[in-house]
Amino acid sequence: MKGDSKAMQSLLGYVWTNWEDQLDIVRQSAKVVFEKVLQIHCIVIKAEYDEGGESTSNLFIKSLMQHLLILNWSSRGKFSALTSCVRHVGYYPFLEAKPCLPEEVIQQLQEQAMSCYASELYCALLSSHKEELGLGDLQPVVRNTSSLIGKQKDETVQVLENPESSEDTTLLQTPQNEFLKTWIQPVTKAMCSSNKKLVQNIVEVCTAGNFFLLFENSIIFKNVCH
Repeated sequence: MKGDSKAMQSLLGYVWTNWEDQLDIVRQSAKVVFEKVLQIHCIVIKAEYDEGGESTSNLFIKSLMQHLLILNWSSRGKFSALTSCVRHVGYYPFLEAKPCLPEEVIQQLQEQAMSCYASELYCALLSSHKEELGLGDLQPVVRNTSSLIGKQKDETVQVLENPESSEDTTLLQTPQNEFLKTWIQPVTKAMCSSNKKLVQNIVEVCTAGNFFLLFENSIIFKNVCH
């Protein structure tokens, strides 16, 4: 009953066929089936590992991730499936498979119909990363926080892109700052872009709460947003 078994592959076939259905109840059914396949696979693999067997979990998960990542972002099912995967396997397998994933997900916010799915996936990714890093308070460690006050948006983004190039303010290499750079940089870049629709949708998502609440204490993010 592992993910690569005939029975599980048959269930995945149902998922791929129905996750774009016009009826919401059918799409939700496909999502539930997908999550159950992941759960059953993880349970079976854990049981085998506990009994001293060799784990092949990575092979199935890697194959599943590759299948999902090559799909077009116009697919709503891609977002929900990736979100489910993140909650089961964590953030780092996705970072290894596609380092630019945070940037790509943020760009999908420019489509109003996809913004809710994109923000859910982005939130799941950064929440997993935060948990794996063991972070609580997300206040960044900086050598001179006062120099951030009054900086222009493009200057702030430049600091995030190349911290060592800044003479006034340099982010120290800490897990907190790794997290902030990974997740704030795509947002600040998008908000400073000329794409008005993207900026507007990001503001709407932030206003609704969502991922903004997960790093609202960031000094850099506050200066970029205000």
